[in-house]
Amino acid sequence: TEIVVRAGRSVVNVHSTPPGAVTIAHDHAGMEEFLILEGELVDDDGAVFRAGDFVSYDAYTHHNSRSDSGCTIVVFEMAPAGFLEVRA
Repeated sequence: TEIVVRAGRSVVNVHSTPPGAVTIAHDHAGMEEFLILEGELVDDDGAVFRAGDFVSYDAYTHHNSRSDSGCTIVVFEMAPAGFLEVRA
């Protein structure tokens, strides 16, 4: 399940990840922040994020994650000025 809202250079999405899901390694041109609503998310450095955790990554951070139990997260992304203009 995914809900996406775009405004200017910002994208917000609510994403449900099924148990056992793994993301591909990736970078974001701008900041990425997320709030864990339920479940657990494990980042490639071994950090475990649980419901209520708020995580912030600087632009160009390289990472991937997995969820053994499944999770629901709200992701906030901001592209740098001049990089992307998304209209709602």
